[in-house]
Amino acid sequence: MLKGAVTAPPPHKKSRTSGALKNRPQKSNACLRPASALLQTCLFRATGTIMIRFLLRFIGLCLLALAFIFFVYDGTKTIANQQLITMKVSDAWAIVDQNSLNLVQNWLKQKLAFAWDPYLQKIFDLPTWVVLGIVATILILLGRKKKPLIGYARD
Repeated sequence: MLKGAVTAPPPHKKSRTSGALKNRPQKSNACLRPASALLQTCLFRATGTIMIRFLLRFIGLCLLALAFIFFVYDGTKTIANQQLITMKVSDAWAIVDQNSLNLVQNWLKQKLAFAWDPYLQKIFDLPTWVVLGIVATILILLGRKKKPLIGYARD
């Protein structure tokens, strides 16, 4: 090399995302169908399942709040009377609508007579906050988002 000579900079390597690959429009492969099927399936899939999950979570959270209210109600009654007092599911249901409670109990006795005395009657005797809490937990779990799988595609 000569002293004082100007040399050209070393050539740069092209990255993998340069050129045509970089400017390519991004497409999702989730809904590669004709336009009419695309509107029917992708839009329903995008809004329908989200709305159902939202409703399940919303109803579950409302029931969980109601269970907490019944828990506090039972707690204040217990403290005031200095003995354990809980409101049974059948009592709370009877306050709301006695006729529907009688209809449901009669229907269960007819259709599920083998399970009425050992199991179903005990559910009606549980504290209201326990039953509401269990139902709320199930609804919230049904309404949660699915965890993404690592390394697999999910439609």
